[in-house]
Amino acid sequence: MKRAAVTIALVAAAAFTFTPVRADAAGNVNFFLGQKNLDLNNQNVPDLEQVEDQFAFGAIMSFGATDWPVQIAADVLVTADQQTISGVDLSSTTFEFDAGVRWLIYKKGKVFPYVGAGVGLIGAAAELDFGGGLGKFDDGDASLGFWADGGVFFRLGSHFNIGVDLRYSDASVDLDFGNGIVAQDLNAGGFSYGLLVGFGW
Repeated sequence: MKRAAVTIALVAAAAFTFTPVRADAAGNVNFFLGQKNLDLNNQNVPDLEQVEDQFAFGAIMSFGATDWPVQIAADVLVTADQQTISGVDLSSTTFEFDAGVRWLIYKKGKVFPYVGAGVGLIGAAAELDFGGGLGKFDDGDASLGFWADGGVFFRLGSHFNIGVDLRYSDASVDLDFGNGIVAQDLNAGGFSYGLLVGFGW
């Protein structure tokens, strides 16, 4: 989780640093806070269903020239949840590094509805801690997948943004915890929805 937070901070800093200074440049860096709903149904590790609803945070960014029909999209999303089931501590995280295009439906005024889509590196990790000296079992995996989103944000003043985002992503991963505990074909993506707070130029 700490690495993910650092990654988001670095990406945001890079957006500041490399923002074009041309007069026709435009972009938005919006920080995301919400929830991601996964489908972790698996008969080999049924307890994974208990961490399907995860807290999500990240950054949703787009940039380009004002006369481009679409903008370049670059998003980062991290989620996490932890539960104790029958004395077993179960924790799970997912991450997404997404790239693609985003279309601002209206480019003028104070209201900016948008849709976007692209590909991403999407992964998941989970840990089973049985306690009492029985050991911990964990694994992680990632693969290429796709994503799509839509939302709207409002411009307050000259640069401040506030809005909402809804997105779906899909990528298949396998988690092998050892001792024959294998969860195959899990979708590390899912439905994410939340609030946006950020800035635009």
